[in-house]
Amino acid sequence: MTSWTQLRRLPDEQSASDPIPTSVLKQIADVIVPFIVEMFNRLLSEGHFPAVFKEAFITPVMKKPGLDADTSSYHPISNLPVLSKLLERLVVRQLMGYLSSADLLPSLQSGFRQGHSTETAVQWVLSDIIMLVGISAHLMRQLQSVLNAAAQLIFNLKRSDHITDAIVSLHWLRVPEHIQYKIAVLSYKVLHDTAPRYLKPLTRVADIPGRRALRSASTDHLEVPYF
Repeated sequence: MTSWTQLRRLPDEQSASDPIPTSVLKQIADVIVPFIVEMFNRLLSEGHFPAVFKEAFITPVMKKPGLDADTSSYHPISNLPVLSKLLERLVVRQLMGYLSSADLLPSLQSGFRQGHSTETAVQWVLSDIIMLVGISAHLMRQLQSVLNAAAQLIFNLKRSDHITDAIVSLHWLRVPEHIQYKIAVLSYKVLHDTAPRYLKPLTRVADIPGRRALRSASTDHLEVPYF
């Protein structure tokens, strides 16, 4: 991905120290990008990151309306120069590309990686699939109660009100169906190599005796993993 593309993808935000608004910088990208590329190449070859690129303007923003005008009621928003953010994006892209191609990233790392998420990390660390499949009916009811309570809160329902219509209008599945859906989706992604690599060892094709004689022999049946 080129510097021109990365520049176009930057949000229309800038620091108070930027001499040119980001929106204007995008409009003249065809003219200015060659000079930016030359500057970035020199900085990288010399291993130098300008001090001015590290200076951020801090804007205090209130966490939520109605809080007291106290310093603890605000959180700081740091705005770095647009060229600093552009250089960072380009370096991160090249570095991640090298680490991925050389297989140097930890297989269990989910943060800041394409195709990975907090969800997949939790599923691995807590063995989410194993923990939910086969859980007791009592625990299943407790999980469903939490889901029902969330729907009641959204629609301001009483505990005595029927919850089915609220669940349907939210397009939520009941807990048992949601578990089955998540397992099916993850299994599909693993079989089609679109899931994180660390989920692959959890998926095994079952060796069913006599299945070759069946019409469904071409269909893969999966084993339930055990730990």
